[in-house]
Amino acid sequence: MFRNALARFFGRRQAAHSIPEPKHPVHVLLSPEVIKGLQDGDEHMLRYPPFISGYPALIRGGDLLKLHVDKLTKIQTTLGLRPEEFEELVMPVLRAYADYVHLLPASELHHHRGPGPGGLMRHGIEVAAFAVLKSNNAVFDHDKYPQEKSKREKPWRVAAMCAGLIHDAGKPLTDLRVTDETGEKVWAPVEESLLEWANHQSVARYYLHWNANRHKVHKHLSATMVDTLIPRKTRGWIMNAGQDIYASMVNAISGNSMQMGGQIFFGRE
Repeated sequence: MFRNALARFFGRRQAAHSIPEPKHPVHVLLSPEVIKGLQDGDEHMLRYPPFISGYPALIRGGDLLKLHVDKLTKIQTTLGLRPEEFEELVMPVLRAYADYVHLLPASELHHHRGPGPGGLMRHGIEVAAFAVLKSNNAVFDHDKYPQEKSKREKPWRVAAMCAGLIHDAGKPLTDLRVTDETGEKVWAPVEESLLEWANHQSVARYYLHWNANRHKVHKHLSATMVDTLIPRKTRGWIMNAGQDIYASMVNAISGNSMQMGGQIFFGRE
């Protein structure tokens, strides 16, 4: 199970919260002989529609980020920030995003197969890493003096990372609903992160309900999450380096291409 894999990865079980493991109905419906031949997880393929056991809700986003340490290391190295700058300006964005998207899949297609749990976080981090890499090879502010160009270079790169990271942040607003097992407690993404909601509502596992007619609607709403997912200090640091940098970042999150001093280098996949 994914919970056990996380426990092995971190070298201990998540003892702070007890996450109940729901009993799969296949253990009632199938004979002991059939059950004996199943490998862990096979039971989910023997019932249609498949039994959904829900996602463990009380794992901290910061712990989930540890599953992507290779990509995060690349981001830190490529940004060229000092360790204290990265911790102060970038890590709060990554933690906020991780608490927000938590273990949500990137799409309904990946709900039962493909990358699986955490697909939306994985996708955001991968696009963020790609955006930073592209920004490292971009020509910044070709019409400005060298001293000003040098001052704006790091904010440009961090803005690019933020745009890549949260470009799909609108999906929880449009594509699906997250509830507890009863369906009575519903997460409101504009009010709090998924992790905060689960803690406030004492929800141990959450369940997904996909909305119809949602194709690409989210891209127009991702930018509405900028103030929620990019802390005030990071937003101010980017804005103080140049209004054009901040505007370009928000424009890219909204689904348009991002330009650095007139050069288009980042757009939606």
